[in-house]
Amino acid sequence: MDKKIKGSWLIHHTNKLQNINNQAGFEKTFLSGKSGILLSAISSNNQITITNKRLEILAKAANINTLFELPKLLEVLKKMELIDIASNGISVLGVTTTTALQHTANIFDSLEPNSQEQAAIDLAERASLTPVKSTDAASELADLYHLNKSDIDQVIYDSEQIGFIDVENIGKNDKLLFNGNLFRRETKKKSKQFLTLFLKLNN
Repeated sequence: MDKKIKGSWLIHHTNKLQNINNQAGFEKTFLSGKSGILLSAISSNNQITITNKRLEILAKAANINTLFELPKLLEVLKKMELIDIASNGISVLGVTTTTALQHTANIFDSLEPNSQEQAAIDLAERASLTPVKSTDAASELADLYHLNKSDIDQVIYDSEQIGFIDVENIGKNDKLLFNGNLFRRETKKKSKQFLTLFLKLNN
């Protein structure tokens, strides 16, 4: 998967995870997504050096808790050699808003996420390109990420409950998986694909 696309999904998933109380199972998704959100905020500041006061303002604007989350996120960005930290602030090391998504994907990969977290991102991308039956998605992703049936079923269930994907029941044992982004890109074409597949599966 392209790094920018992967980074975009990490941000998307993180925004969804912020709406639930427990991010268990998606800790590395959440950490990399939050890191990417902070990185995007500080790289769009157009300043190489950012004071601690300015950093707090940018973090709060990005919905980042400055007491609990910010120190950890700065640690992650420093480890990836994207910033330097000084007593009076930070220096951004050649990061632009254009490359922020790529760095977000790199951060995720560096955290060595488990197969379930990787599958959840892959699932979201597949469901955004065209509607897919849950049984088909489960079979493909289980093979690709070496997951057993219970694990891949859990990935799909979690993705539905958290809001990574949208779901429409099409039968007793199957669902149609799609994504809200489906209707934002090439809307007319994809709406037709969705309706055609939906009607076919229900006949």
